[in-house]
Amino acid sequence: MQSESLLIVAAEESSAAYAKRLLHILEKEKPNLKCFGVGNKAMEDMGFERLGKSEDMAVIGIVEVIKHYGLIRKVFYNLIDEAVKRKVKVVLLIDYPDFNMRLAKELKKRNIKVVYYISPTVWAWRQNRIHNIKKYIDKMLLIYPFEVDFYKKHEMKYEFVGHPLLDEMNTDLLDQDKIDTQKLKMGLEKKDTIIGLMPGSRRSEIKFHLSEQLEALKLLQKRIPNLYGALLLAPSLEKHEIQQYLTESPENFIILQDEPFKMLQAVDAVLVASGTATLVVALMQKPMVIMYKLNAVTAWLAKKIVKGVKYFGIVNLLYNQEVAPEMFQEKVNAKDLSDEMLKVLEPKNANEQIEKWKNIPNLLGKTGVAERVVRALDEYF
Repeated sequence: MQSESLLIVAAEESSAAYAKRLLHILEKEKPNLKCFGVGNKAMEDMGFERLGKSEDMAVIGIVEVIKHYGLIRKVFYNLIDEAVKRKVKVVLLIDYPDFNMRLAKELKKRNIKVVYYISPTVWAWRQNRIHNIKKYIDKMLLIYPFEVDFYKKHEMKYEFVGHPLLDEMNTDLLDQDKIDTQKLKMGLEKKDTIIGLMPGSRRSEIKFHLSEQLEALKLLQKRIPNLYGALLLAPSLEKHEIQQYLTESPENFIILQDEPFKMLQAVDAVLVASGTATLVVALMQKPMVIMYKLNAVTAWLAKKIVKGVKYFGIVNLLYNQEVAPEMFQEKVNAKDLSDEMLKVLEPKNANEQIEKWKNIPNLLGKTGVAERVVRALDEYF
């Protein structure tokens, strides 16, 4: 008798982290279930069969996608072939909308049920995509409360499961004594100020963000005595991939590579690329400046397509106000970033952000998110 199989597509670093937690639960509850698809090395180490590597597929922007088109296309058709060959009943697609929506269309043609975890930002732009979502997705698992009304209005089958970061967060990391201890372990004093740099987990994000972040840190160090900097390197990246940017590193500068929550414990404020990382920073109650830069062609198209959305930082979208300053495209330069961070470091401004961030967990649902996702899948086995 052939074992049941589950196809999972977790093509980005954050998606793979969430999928890893799901695999832990599935391993206990369905020990004979064979999971395969797209994921990272940590998933593979758990027995997940990788037909595509998330580190190769996490690209953003038209130019970057074109460069990787051959690889992405090969993975796409291999997933379809294997889903049919293994007689898969249901697939779990996580985020990564352009790829996953096309995949969903092909899978539905083959009568395979599709559960989609982490909705495309259809509520923000290209709302006409809802027609294809209704056609190809059997159930949408939502992670933000403001998405519920949109899906309810369009009479789509959905479930608000909450944000998976709630399961990752360890509130012990917020303890001030432990923060002080961590600084001492790093060879610093309690009073020392550390600016964290989070350029993103994609190689294209490193290319567009890291150099400007490093130069901004140098400018800040000229204005603030004994200021320290820490590059918080995503676990999916190799240190050799960033060496070209570190030929003239700032003074008092260290590189950390660990789980994002742990890396953020000792820092005092963060220059962070827009994305899931902004939520991690907020959950750790750190003031931040949000930034994002794209290839010029992609940025031009984004400005044309995205209309009626005031903010691009998810933490600002949750409050529908600019709690953390946002710097996009031409504003992503060392001077503007350092000027903005200088304002954020002022006690009044820093405290205003921190007070907002203390309420973030209440806006994201309840813990036990991974268990709710697994329960949603149960319906289709």
